[in-house]
Amino acid sequence: QINTDKPLPVEALSVFLLALVKIQNGEIPLLPDYDQINVDAAKAAKVIDFVFAQAPYVIRSKILLEAEKRVVGKTIDLDSLLYFLVDQYIHESSRGEERLRALFVASDMDGDGNLTLTEFQDMVMHIASKKSHRELLRMYAEMTLNRTVDCNTFVR
Repeated sequence: QINTDKPLPVEALSVFLLALVKIQNGEIPLLPDYDQINVDAAKAAKVIDFVFAQAPYVIRSKILLEAEKRVVGKTIDLDSLLYFLVDQYIHESSRGEERLRALFVASDMDGDGNLTLTEFQDMVMHIASKKSHRELLRMYAEMTLNRTVDCNTFVR
């Protein structure tokens, strides 16, 4: 169940609507006012694959297995599916932020809490060596106008 104490991030709402439109075969998601709408489990699996297409195969497989637990017969409750997708999206996003924070700490060679251009270049070259110097400068400039980047700026 989604935590209602704080608002959902805009990206999570986008996932919700994207999944709903995909389930509706591209139709605008105006659903009738029924208590329960069921979706074919195979269609739900395709939606999950679509929504998490950028996630690693292992993560997508785990999400699909968790979704299968919600299947009754050959269908899944639409509300349950949509809440599940948003919850999984928020969870995976937070894991991504944790990985970025760890990457930042590992790349901050002098431990001052900021990435200099040199530290940023070394980090990017280590994980994606095909970037040109010009691309690296553009990426760094997009993060800040200063000469350093702190952890929160880097994660954003």
